[in-house]
Amino acid sequence: MPADIHQVASGGFYIFQKVTELLGRKLRKDVTYRSVPLDDARSSMIANGISASFTEALIETPASFNRQERWALDTPTSENTTRTTFKQWAAESFAASILA
Repeated sequence: MPADIHQVASGGFYIFQKVTELLGRKLRKDVTYRSVPLDDARSSMIANGISASFTEALIETPASFNRQERWALDTPTSENTTRTTFKQWAAESFAASILA
């Protein structure tokens, strides 16, 4: 990892259903996580203007989680991990920037 880029881990682990629920609540919208076959997701993203390379990155990241692969280069420590949970971030930062 380049010296000027620092990885930051967050407090807590969340499944996609919970992330969707938290973001939807903060957007004041009823949203539901829906799993789709990877080929359908890939085709839809590319059809909607996302580049093929970025689409592959978006698909590969969660796929690596499902394979139990370690994708982060740094072991979480007190120096590179925030105590902020995803729920806190969604409430404090995400909602404030989207609903402003």
